[in-house]
Amino acid sequence: MRRTVMLFLLLGACGPAWGQEPPTQPKPPAPQAQATPQGQPAPRTWDQVTLPLFKSTMNNVIAMAKDCPEDKLDYRPHPGSRSMLEEIWHITSQAQSVLARIKGERPDPQTFAAIAKPRAREEFVPLLENTASELTAVIEQNPSPNVIWLIWEANQHYGKMVTMYRVNGLVPPNTRRSGH
Repeated sequence: MRRTVMLFLLLGACGPAWGQEPPTQPKPPAPQAQATPQGQPAPRTWDQVTLPLFKSTMNNVIAMAKDCPEDKLDYRPHPGSRSMLEEIWHITSQAQSVLARIKGERPDPQTFAAIAKPRAREEFVPLLENTASELTAVIEQNPSPNVIWLIWEANQHYGKMVTMYRVNGLVPPNTRRSGH
């Protein structure tokens, strides 16, 4: 059996040398753009999906940062959890970290630790808005997979903030916009 296989391999390799044409294999078809059924939109690209998600998440967080009553900013569902203000600050610092990475800079934990956590709305809302605005502009120019992580992270914390809103008898901005 082994000799038979070797003989076929040898003849196959030597066939062209004896004047025989090598067997031709059909070429695979060239890749073509996927045609969409008539009237159907083309599939959305990565940045067409992620950028609106990012903007939506950050707009919801910014709306809550602006909207949350002062006396609720320090609310904690239990002693080991973050307050509303700390959740806003955490999302802001994570966005700043992702922004640094996308720019090719190394996020410096010392910088974040050195910045005193803002205590007044006049401090934290502009910081959050500026970070979100700058990050949006950078993402529009250079889509980055880091944004997926930030969307996931920010949505987790936004979910906690929605719960804190509801426990305190408040209606989250996204719910108000949808008319529920």
